[in-house]
Amino acid sequence: MPVLVTQVHYALRCTGKRKPLLHESSSQSSVSACPGLFYHTPALDGTLLRVRIPGGLLNSLQSQVLADLATDYGDGHLYVTNRANLQIRAVETRLPPDRLQELQRFGLAARDPDLDPLRNIMTSPTAGIDPTERYDTRFLVSILDEYIQSRPDWAGLPPKFSVCFDGGGTVSVADRPNDISLVAIESSAGVLFRLRLGGEAGQLWDTGLLLQPEHCILMVIAISELYLEYIQHGGWRQDLALGRRVKVRRPRLRHLITAWGREQFLERAIEGSTVPVIRTIPTPLPCASTPSAHLGAHPQRQPEFSYLGIVLPLGQLSSGQMRELAALSETYGSGTLRLTPWQNLLIGDLPTEQVAQVRTEIAQMGLDCSPENYYGALMACPGRLGCAAAATDTPSHAVALAQYLQPRLSPPQPVSIHFSGCEKSCAQSLSSDITLLGTPLAGEEGSEGYDIYIQGHSNRETRFGHLLHEAIPAHQVPQVVEEILRNNPFDGQDNR
Repeated sequence: MPVLVTQVHYALRCTGKRKPLLHESSSQSSVSACPGLFYHTPALDGTLLRVRIPGGLLNSLQSQVLADLATDYGDGHLYVTNRANLQIRAVETRLPPDRLQELQRFGLAARDPDLDPLRNIMTSPTAGIDPTERYDTRFLVSILDEYIQSRPDWAGLPPKFSVCFDGGGTVSVADRPNDISLVAIESSAGVLFRLRLGGEAGQLWDTGLLLQPEHCILMVIAISELYLEYIQHGGWRQDLALGRRVKVRRPRLRHLITAWGREQFLERAIEGSTVPVIRTIPTPLPCASTPSAHLGAHPQRQPEFSYLGIVLPLGQLSSGQMRELAALSETYGSGTLRLTPWQNLLIGDLPTEQVAQVRTEIAQMGLDCSPENYYGALMACPGRLGCAAAATDTPSHAVALAQYLQPRLSPPQPVSIHFSGCEKSCAQSLSSDITLLGTPLAGEEGSEGYDIYIQGHSNRETRFGHLLHEAIPAHQVPQVVEEILRNNPFDGQDNR
């Protein structure tokens, strides 16, 4: 750790002065496709705000501040995203400067508003408590976030630029689509991190490079610098225009890798990082975690302590539930809530003998901890009430499905089900066991339906899997999905 701290502190000193706290002319007036805190992102139900939560970690004070924000400005609910961030919806007025400054003081908004969209660092929600993990990645998340805060010029990177550190534990995020992924592995030299980079259609490219933990941040910085330089260089516009069917906008990292070629890109990244690397043969991705592996009670690496995974129906909890969970984490745990990319939530550091009591109190809030709950692996985008691109009211149809299935059919293992209002698949970038793609139905105006896809059962796979049914009316979806579940032996893994 001391080597890493020294190297990163040196990098911080080389970046110049930071910008002041809040400034009027910053992102308040900028236009971005990605929601943030400092500018308006319109939706059909009002303005959408997104709070970047590096590593998905919230302390109890931050949780209380966000609950108050949702109550005062939103619809009284908070929504966990598939990157373990939080959304506040139906906001009708711009946040005043004093409220934005409060968020900055509590570490919930970037010190420089232009950098707010880049605070998108992912790690396992069980980092530091998973008994099987090889490395506690929370420190890497914290150091990288601090470094990003010091680099105002990194606002030139696209808002979707993303970095992931996976500690190699049971609850893995190694399969999540990210521009840069570093995954801990065991080797004869101790714990090393394998570098993977984002490719087309969310696929990850294993570079075959292994790094010492203390060199990971410097490699991320080197790759990011190459990427920023490429964006600032106008030649990429021609690269993207040459038969790639890509709109000429700021390129993604994968476009740079394609333009330069993989080997040239890696050589320049290694040269820029100035750190030693070990070259190995690229390996396949590890098996993905089952969608509900984190739910329920699990022992921690700390003896006599456990963590408890809580189901949030469609990633949603009320401000009151957020306050109660924060208080619960203070009373029984370490005062930390952990958001997951499966749109659920964990409370850790619970004395094992008190887990039953905590579960009782969670049930009194109207929440559940069971891995067999259909909501545990059920995702839906905001739907047509929140997004003009959506063809269907996905949240209400997802709720109807869960309420129909729960008393009728207990799945032998968790099955991931995804409702998407359009082909952009915003709620779930990875494939699911069952995907329901919204589509308008011919005939009666405003009628809604779904094309239904399943994974792993045909050689004719599409992005969503094998198309099993077309244009099923929304009211028939529960019965059709029940039949699918009874007749298909899903294994609970994402079949990618």
